[in-house]
Amino acid sequence: MHAERCSGSYNAVISLGSNCLPAIQLERNGLRRFTGPIDWMDSKHTPAIIELIHNHFDHFLYKPHLQSLGILNDFVLIQDNRYQVIVVHDFPVSNNDEHHWNSYPEVVDKVTRRIQRLYQYMERSDRLLFIRTDTTMNDALLLEQELRSHVKKEFHLLIVNHENVGTLSPLHWPLVYGTAFALPKNNDIWNDNDAHWKTLLQGVKIVPSRKFTN
Repeated sequence: MHAERCSGSYNAVISLGSNCLPAIQLERNGLRRFTGPIDWMDSKHTPAIIELIHNHFDHFLYKPHLQSLGILNDFVLIQDNRYQVIVVHDFPVSNNDEHHWNSYPEVVDKVTRRIQRLYQYMERSDRLLFIRTDTTMNDALLLEQELRSHVKKEFHLLIVNHENVGTLSPLHWPLVYGTAFALPKNNDIWNDNDAHWKTLLQGVKIVPSRKFTN
């Protein structure tokens, strides 16, 4: 199965999208210690995420680049058109509408703190685990190259895709710093794959460090 390749001790496990699922699974498996910049956002386009990391999130959520996509589940969906990221859960209709984003200053302040913490961890950690879902092999190779240019010490990139498979299945990709797996997609991916996520993450442990601020 080769899930043991991502086992071991890490200072943090960080979600890189492509949606809320990695953050949810980290929470369910007791591995989520803080919120990353895009934990609760929709970020389907891996090249845009690579650009975002490369640019240190420069002009991320810059207001002239934003547009409303409508309302879903009592939240106004706001898209960053430069980086193709959709803010899903930060503009509640109780305080915002499609034309007036009253939560904007609070959201930007919150995300800025999370960005600063991300780069602090990449600079100071002994070992980090990054997780991203639903990514092509070529994009995963480019993503790990970009991470290599920012992470000072060790890291592992875990790719989890949803494909036409019956169970947790390794993907034999030529990743240098990571591993890739496929999970069944013909089910409720938000709940029905919990046992497979547990298998992937059961060997992962968080080792706190005093190098970081909360």
